[in-house]
Amino acid sequence: MDMTEMTNVLVQKTEYSGHSVDRGDEAGTVTPELTSVNPDAASKSQALRDMISQFADALRALDETLDMEGDRLMDLKCTKEGLELRIKNERDTMSGLNLIVDTERKNAEQLRVKGDKWKFDVAQRLGRLGEQVKSLKDTQAELVREQGEGEVETAMELKKNQTVIAMRDALWRR
Repeated sequence: MDMTEMTNVLVQKTEYSGHSVDRGDEAGTVTPELTSVNPDAASKSQALRDMISQFADALRALDETLDMEGDRLMDLKCTKEGLELRIKNERDTMSGLNLIVDTERKNAEQLRVKGDKWKFDVAQRLGRLGEQVKSLKDTQAELVREQGEGEVETAMELKKNQTVIAMRDALWRR
């Protein structure tokens, strides 16, 4: 499984926690291609895959930047308010920070003010991630309208378990 499939869980507003993932029986389920329902949607499906790949790259870059600061991205979920992240500093067991990245406006300056340990480039990356989540959700909603909600929801539900597992393994492997 590649990062494209791994990040689909974010588009579905699914909460991810690296400490409470259940592997379950559906982990090996193979998901049919969404484009099999409507061949005309192939270009939009490819665009969605491309955006998810870009999102995965930005997420990896953010994780690397946090790691250099001794921070760890612990939890990640996509909400209607934006992309919510819980970050913990490994050197200071008492520290923790919850951030919501607004998908409607850039708030990098606001994030920088919240804590001295934040570098401006980290805040900018968070802002870009929030914007990409909004683009992903918009593109997926368009695919649902064109292909039929049932087919898309079924495919996404089948991916859920294996996607969460793969995200945990890929992003938190050291």
